[in-house]
Amino acid sequence: MSKITILGTGSWGCALASVLMSNGHKVMLWGRNPEQVSRIAQKQSVHLADFVFEDQPQSTMDIAEAMDFSSKILIALPSHAVLEVLKQCAVLIKKPKSFICATKGLEPNSLMRISEVVYETIPVEMVKSYVLLTGPSHAEGVIKKDITVVTCVSYCEEAAIEAQKLFSTDYFRVYTHTDLKGAELCGAMKNAMAIGAGILDGQGFGDNAKAAYIIRSVSEMMKLGDKMGIDSGTMIGLAGMGDAIVTCISKYSRNRNTGELIGKGVSVEDAIKAQGMTVEGIPAIKSFYRLSREYCVKMPIIEELYLVIYGGKNFKHSVNDLMTRGLKPE
Repeated sequence: MSKITILGTGSWGCALASVLMSNGHKVMLWGRNPEQVSRIAQKQSVHLADFVFEDQPQSTMDIAEAMDFSSKILIALPSHAVLEVLKQCAVLIKKPKSFICATKGLEPNSLMRISEVVYETIPVEMVKSYVLLTGPSHAEGVIKKDITVVTCVSYCEEAAIEAQKLFSTDYFRVYTHTDLKGAELCGAMKNAMAIGAGILDGQGFGDNAKAAYIIRSVSEMMKLGDKMGIDSGTMIGLAGMGDAIVTCISKYSRNRNTGELIGKGVSVEDAIKAQGMTVEGIPAIKSFYRLSREYCVKMPIIEELYLVIYGGKNFKHSVNDLMTRGLKPE
């Protein structure tokens, strides 16, 4: 039995808390939203309708209490909030801690991967290990104990195996992997991809278009990954194509749902508000557009998404521009 502090009281933090408690671990969830923290104390979650924890988790708004609770810290925060929260944690950590990250995204201002944010913010001697938990998964499926398969990724294989054992159940299977940089990149880009997939749905396109969109988006991800020195195997595994598929097709994907509203003519701002939760894919589009320019990689889909979301381009014009580009081999 272990004790784990979870930073974040949203749907994913609650879902992972339920997995950990089903394995007999004790958890404390920390958050800044009084309603979310209060509902957890009542064994419920604000964002997961009808969900009730089987056991009672602890919850707090006191970050010092959260840091004192355990030597294992699970990050389940929106990517834009990680830097600020970890700065608060840094001055409170007195003994080395193991960090497990369930956040998928890049720090929007610096484009740092979350592992880089951790090592930039927390004194290096206080980071015992760092593991990324990623793969095709939505909180709504996990709390129903639907079959879910993910991967724990770390440059330290021993740390990945330790995290694997923490989370693995008969419905939540965990593999290990060592390509941390690649897995972090995939986890961030799939959110951007899901916005476009949702727009296709909102515009009434069918399965042929969705399949083509997903595979060509993965192709762009692989081209960028190649320039960044990332193993192509990661791109077609659980962290890459697996996560991209579920995020682009699932009714639970807030990024896909946001895109669908945009495709139906709802403004970007109103589409985001309708989710009631952070939509990582919108800033991710800008981040990957910036990376494509920085690494001189042609990413036509990302470029068109950027022009639609940030430039106001008509999506039908973007589809036409993509479909009438010069012909070439796959």
